[in-house]
Amino acid sequence: MTVSGTLTIHGVAKAYTEKGTVTVSDGKLAVSSTFKVKVADHKIKIPTLVIKNIAEVVDVTVTGTYAPAQ
Repeated sequence: MTVSGTLTIHGVAKAYTEKGTVTVSDGKLAVSSTFKVKVADHKIKIPTLVIKNIAEVVDVTVTGTYAPAQ
């Protein structure tokens, strides 16, 4: 499936549309998605002194579980 949403980091919001998975178990719906985010897209500056030790692109994992209202 395709999931869309807005990720806000350090006050900078950016829309993402990525692939995700949905599973159903015991009457609950679980969703998850993993995608890459460039820190520069959220105006995060990496100091040049440590640029070799900090990733410019990070993996973000989002999960959620939905259950019927009781």
